[in-house]
Amino acid sequence: MLMLLLTSTVGKEFPNFNDSVITSLCAEFLNGAIHTTTLAIDHTMVLLCEHPEVNQKLYREIEAIVGRRVVDESDLPKLPYLSAVNRESLRVWTFGLTTIPHATSELQKLGGYDIPTDAVVIFVLESFHLESTHWSEPSIFKPERFLENDLDVLGTKNFSFLPFSAGRRVCPGSQLAMLEISVVVARLVQTFEWEKVPNVKNLGPEIESVFRARPRSV
Repeated sequence: MLMLLLTSTVGKEFPNFNDSVITSLCAEFLNGAIHTTTLAIDHTMVLLCEHPEVNQKLYREIEAIVGRRVVDESDLPKLPYLSAVNRESLRVWTFGLTTIPHATSELQKLGGYDIPTDAVVIFVLESFHLESTHWSEPSIFKPERFLENDLDVLGTKNFSFLPFSAGRRVCPGSQLAMLEISVVVARLVQTFEWEKVPNVKNLGPEIESVFRARPRSV
């Protein structure tokens, strides 16, 4: 995307498109593409440490479908429980707390309040993901719920699951992010045995876990 922007400026005068702007764009791309994906992977591994039964079920699926070779992109469509784990992790711990600002195009009424035209509106995504009217036991990490429905990460089915926002301003890197999350989580589960640090009651957002290489026959 940045290369397209730079290419479009060749031979043209754009006084506001300077080194400072280019640096800011690079920072935005790095933060949006790397930081959020890393957080999602970290949170997923924490949840798997908190729920060893889920971890074992995921490991058994990978072993049954992929075997001893390393998981790659082509394996992902055959690993439904992996997809369910990753989506449930994004629901329980939403790394993007809010949407980017939106604006109303006309007067709206919401919950008895008047929302005027051109009002800036920001949605708290966590409120969608932990809403009890949409999810049974919303605070519980239960990947099986995503085996029972076909909710995607783009909010195309309904607005109860929006980890990447929705509509025209949905995250443009959502597909790449899910690919990276899925492959990395699968390989971490496949390669290492994960467990909580002894005597730690709740890992929470701070990661305190132990992992060791899984035994392999040569």
